[in-house]
Amino acid sequence: MPPIMCVAASADDAITIINATPGAPVFLGSIQGAGAPNFLNQASGVYVVGTIAYVASVLDNSLSIFDVAVPAAPVLLGSLQGLGAPNFLGGAVEVVVVGNYAYVCASGDDSLTIIDVSNPAAPAFAANVAGAGGPNLMGQPLDVAIQGNYAYVCVRADNGITIVDITNPLAPFRIGGIYGVPAQLQDPRGIYVSGNTAYVAEFLLGFGELTIIDVTNPAAPNFLGAIWGGGPPNFLWGASKVFYSSGIAYVTAFSDNALSIFDVTNPAAPVHLGSIQGAGAPNYLGGALDLYVYSGYAYVTAHNDWSLTIIDVTNPAVPTFNSNIVGPGNFLGDVYGIWPHTLVTAPVIQTNPATGVS
Repeated sequence: MPPIMCVAASADDAITIINATPGAPVFLGSIQGAGAPNFLNQASGVYVVGTIAYVASVLDNSLSIFDVAVPAAPVLLGSLQGLGAPNFLGGAVEVVVVGNYAYVCASGDDSLTIIDVSNPAAPAFAANVAGAGGPNLMGQPLDVAIQGNYAYVCVRADNGITIVDITNPLAPFRIGGIYGVPAQLQDPRGIYVSGNTAYVAEFLLGFGELTIIDVTNPAAPNFLGAIWGGGPPNFLWGASKVFYSSGIAYVTAFSDNALSIFDVTNPAAPVHLGSIQGAGAPNYLGGALDLYVYSGYAYVTAHNDWSLTIIDVTNPAVPTFNSNIVGPGNFLGDVYGIWPHTLVTAPVIQTNPATGVS
């Protein structure tokens, strides 16, 4: 089965579906439009469950829901919008769906907003945790990972990870978090949680970092280790998103135009394995922003190259360009988030990132 990827394209106000077969990616379909009826102005985050795609759009302050069962002809099912009360979707940049609820990072409202999507035609506000600084420390949320009864949120303005108990989605509350210089957390943009460990990409203008956090006790997470540095050898300037699999962390670096790969089997001492970088030809990683790793390939949204770029990572020490598909024409303008279509087996608890590059 070929990998089918759903991509949010902010400049095209679109969600675009690509047959991402390595060596021959092909446009399948798209749906576009700022404002009514699709509310896709600066579409950023996308998450797919079954044949339903959920899209967060920054400038429409919205969550839009589409039927993508037929990739060539996506169909709007429903949407919900609004800055501030009552829907708290201001600057919606990221979405993850678990069960009947969508968890939205509303960066403009300093809110993790929970939307009831049990009826896709009529999504409804359920609850939220909001406010920069104490007590909720939810300043400018940009990414969220969900595992079990907890949501792990990258909060850019509060320089940390805020952990929310979502056992009851109608009554969420902040249970803990980790912040600031002692934890080497500054400007976090992307998070991946696996087991008791969180992997965090930190943008850190001119610098960039991958930070590893022990979340065994959500009420008291602990710093484990980190690796940093823009340019060679680590190519982490503008680290934006991280994907973890089998002891390896894959990190996109927006400002280094790079995909960097690290051995994190010892979280206290991550080791750089390899990188590939370069805007435009031949590697098409300009403004590398989001990624999904599947079956030996990394599928990277290169924001500045308007490209979905496929990188062969079968040898992590020597990642190599495989192929790409670019816009305009394919509705890939300023590509942000990526998430696999139902035709790809995907983890159900992990985040899609659109990490909110300024």
